[in-house]
Amino acid sequence: MQPRIRIESHRPAEYTIRLDIGRPSAPPPARPKRARIPGRWLPYGTTATIAGLPIHGGLLYVGSDLPSVRGYEIEPSLLDPALPVDLARADSSGLGLGYWPSYSELSPAERGGLLRWLADGRNHPEAPIGFVFIYFYGLERRLAHELHEANPERLLLLREVQRLLDLYGDNHSFRRYATDLLQWATPIDTGRRYHSAPPAPADWGYDLPFDVCIGLGQLLADGRPIPAAWAQAWWQQHPESRTRTPVKRCPEQFAAAFATLYTRRFGDGLIVKENKKRLQLDYRPASAGLPGGTRDLGLPDVRALRGPVTKFAEIAEQATNDLDAYSRYLGRSGADPGSPAALAVLPPYLNAVPNQSTRDLLDWVRGALGDAPRRRVPGVELISRWPAGRPDRLNKAEAELLATLLERQSIGIEPDVRFGGTPPPPAGDVVLFTLPTPSSAPTAATPNPNYASAVALVQLAAAVAAADGAIADSETRAMLDHISRGVGLADNEQARLHAHLDIVLQRPPTLAALRKRAAALDDTQRQEAAGLLLAVAAADGAISPSETDQISRLFTVLGFESTDAYTQVHAAATSARRHSDPLFSARTAGRPAADFTLAPPPAPTDRRGRHAAPEIATGPAPIELDPDLLARTRRDSEQVAALLADIFADTTNEPLQESASTTAPTAADGNEPDGDTGLITGLDLPHSHLLRALIAAPRWNRPAFATLCSTHRLLPDGAIDTLNEAAVEATGEPVCEGHDPIDINSYALEELLR
Repeated sequence: MQPRIRIESHRPAEYTIRLDIGRPSAPPPARPKRARIPGRWLPYGTTATIAGLPIHGGLLYVGSDLPSVRGYEIEPSLLDPALPVDLARADSSGLGLGYWPSYSELSPAERGGLLRWLADGRNHPEAPIGFVFIYFYGLERRLAHELHEANPERLLLLREVQRLLDLYGDNHSFRRYATDLLQWATPIDTGRRYHSAPPAPADWGYDLPFDVCIGLGQLLADGRPIPAAWAQAWWQQHPESRTRTPVKRCPEQFAAAFATLYTRRFGDGLIVKENKKRLQLDYRPASAGLPGGTRDLGLPDVRALRGPVTKFAEIAEQATNDLDAYSRYLGRSGADPGSPAALAVLPPYLNAVPNQSTRDLLDWVRGALGDAPRRRVPGVELISRWPAGRPDRLNKAEAELLATLLERQSIGIEPDVRFGGTPPPPAGDVVLFTLPTPSSAPTAATPNPNYASAVALVQLAAAVAAADGAIADSETRAMLDHISRGVGLADNEQARLHAHLDIVLQRPPTLAALRKRAAALDDTQRQEAAGLLLAVAAADGAISPSETDQISRLFTVLGFESTDAYTQVHAAATSARRHSDPLFSARTAGRPAADFTLAPPPAPTDRRGRHAAPEIATGPAPIELDPDLLARTRRDSEQVAALLADIFADTTNEPLQESASTTAPTAADGNEPDGDTGLITGLDLPHSHLLRALIAAPRWNRPAFATLCSTHRLLPDGAIDTLNEAAVEATGEPVCEGHDPIDINSYALEELLR
């Protein structure tokens, strides 16, 4: 008996095909022949019932006779109702499916599994990919070989393929075939694709995406420059390109960095000459029953070009390197792209939205600075607004990020760790100042040599100016006038030097720090520094004995004999008295005398090979010195120097300055605490004992500290210099701060005692 096909129509857009196999009136023959029902396409909205299972939605080939397009086999997607189906033991594992599955070759249990997947909506995420392919073969045949481009059913089928791709695109094989079908079956838009953004990069693929090829081919054919976004797509989606972490972690920032660097190099864009190779669309179907095809699109094939990709790769490498620090920061747990630290490591040519913490910090800094070129503010106020690891201080890395962030806002800070300074002190002040020239590039890792020399001169001169306990405005002007004439600095460096001077005058440097600064000076600069010391000391109209002693110490720091300082001061005073002319270049009250000269300096070197004393620059500032007082001061200083020479083999611990103590809390008795009494890195045994004894109190008055030093046979100022030198080497911060009282830097002390 032949099968009867009954079509049940419920509405014009939907009908049901029922295939009923009736019972024969006579016993069947031993080997009945299978009925051959012509295969047909069921459009969307139809329902087919196979083996009693209704399958809604159509988009299937159903029947017993439908050859493949190639003509060698049955259409693999054809659902043949005459084949046996075992729904009771439906197999949905897919373990027995081959690479090119076909419905006619499935076992009855596998057919039951496939039909259940089709009936359940064709969307089960764990379905065997072979089931998906059998269904896909039918869509592929219908789109590629049966429908013309104007048929409205094409759009519905393309959407169905895209739905399957979204569901099962994790399978690389299915993703490739489904993408190729969408590319082949979608009508080619004759518009210029490069007027829109290029397609987003995919995380798979073995060739440059076809949409990118079309857009780039149109650009070449039209002779247009390659926009930055399309240049990035050409490089990033090229099969030979390898992207690093910043490209993937910071895609928006990378695109902005690439566009900026690309524009700097190529302006409106690189113009690439059209090549001869033509762009062709090759289609290799998933179904074994379909032939492939080729379509010539009449555009140049950019996949044959290597030169442009090489140029774009250079830009991508620079953008990636620039974003490397930012990417690492974002990779940390809880990193905020708008935090102060994140914005500080972002390339300076990029912008990002600051978070509330960043806005509060910058608003406070701008308010504190106001319209002034520079202003001193408490360091603790600045530290409290930075999200630091410790709320009471910044480490060196955090201080560098803070300085970089402020620099992006055309604001400088002193001290600045990038220029040899220490992190902002919690108990002291910092100086904020306006940078005349906005910064558009990262600050160099080390200051330029001219600025380093200027800082050394300022610190040496400030030590002399502070020696008499008071710093006159004339001395400050003398320093800056002398340095600005002798050292060529940019506008930003001059502004920073003024701010640095404010800090130095507040906290004069230690002798150890001055030795390090002086080491950066060449012979000519040492000569100029010696002249500057005398000029600053005389800028207020007189050179005090304490200033003379300080000059003597600093002459030894510069590599001159200490006695040369007294010789120069005495010779200058005698000549000034004889001529009644000003001695130095500071601009104070008095009549300028440009023809004034000093006595010639001693020979360039002495018997020990030490530097000769410098010539002293002339200038328009009058001075009156007492030769007898200078002689007495010199004799006293020589006696002190001889006494120190008996105690120490070198001058490492020479005092920098002395001042009387007034009031301060009294510390402990001076005995070192019980516990470890071994050497501390960078210190000998007496200084190691002294450092451990400082744990007893956070602040020491001068007499108590002197008593403590005497128990270890150390001089106070020399001990401070030695301890601070070791602390700066180990932590970047001094351990003893101030003169009277002396505050103990707990952070530096703890680090040294570890």
